[in-house]
Amino acid sequence: MKKILVITLTLLFCKFTFAQEYPVQITDQGYIIVEVTLIDSIKANFILDTGAGAVVLSAKTFEKIKNKAVTSGYFTGFRNDGDRIDGEIYKIPSLAIGDIVQKDVLIGIYPPLDDYGVEGLVSLKFFEDKPFNIDFKNKKITFLSNDDILKLKNNNTAVPITLQIQSDFSLDIFIRICLGNDVNVNAEFDTGSGYNTFLVNPFFMKQLGLDKNKIQSGIFKTPITGTDLTEYKSVLNSVKVCNTNNFSTGNVSVDVPVIFREGLIYEALIGSFLFRNGNITIDIPDKLVMYGE
Repeated sequence: MKKILVITLTLLFCKFTFAQEYPVQITDQGYIIVEVTLIDSIKANFILDTGAGAVVLSAKTFEKIKNKAVTSGYFTGFRNDGDRIDGEIYKIPSLAIGDIVQKDVLIGIYPPLDDYGVEGLVSLKFFEDKPFNIDFKNKKITFLSNDDILKLKNNNTAVPITLQIQSDFSLDIFIRICLGNDVNVNAEFDTGSGYNTFLVNPFFMKQLGLDKNKIQSGIFKTPITGTDLTEYKSVLNSVKVCNTNNFSTGNVSVDVPVIFREGLIYEALIGSFLFRNGNITIDIPDKLVMYGE
């Protein structure tokens, strides 16, 4: 009995001490697809979307688990373009990626996901107490041990992030991004936008020496309300994560296409193109991100 107890404790120690990694699919556009398990038995492919705020299920996916879902409130949120989203909140018993399980998970339902063939979105709420790494090059995510995080911090590669938390339902992160030589913006980091999205509020055009009257403009129609928003398309000669003197130059991009969109509710929104040739660690408990090759 004593031997069995020792083995059991050792296995439990290993489970919570060592990093655990799982393969993901990453499309050419940069969308990260990860297999999740709902309520211990329902497998689904979700997009890992750091800009989603909340864990969201498509209508078809919700139908599979609705008998285990409990109504838990009502939520109002906003897309980055200002469109308002209202809906019920439900609680389900569990959501897991591999052996990493979160209990009593709050979820929302967004039926338009079905139109895109997306079963759901796993947001940063799943990772709020779990530091993890997204490896774009090797197509995997890794849940990191305390020792892993300590080593990364000691390598002086940590950059602070800010959090946007709405109740106990929604969580987003923001990274300070430097544009050119002297302009910086607080950008929502949104893997759900893929590699090709970089939006900046037009407020910063003047600081960047850009004249709206001399730049190509167009109209963006918001997908929910159909509101027309004017946007301006340009190119920035340098985009990088601020305060990254100790980072590899791999997280600096030049001649980056940018859209300055009226109505953007943030200073900026950035997809994952800065990290597509490497990896990024997101440590929400310590409010840090770390980049590597």
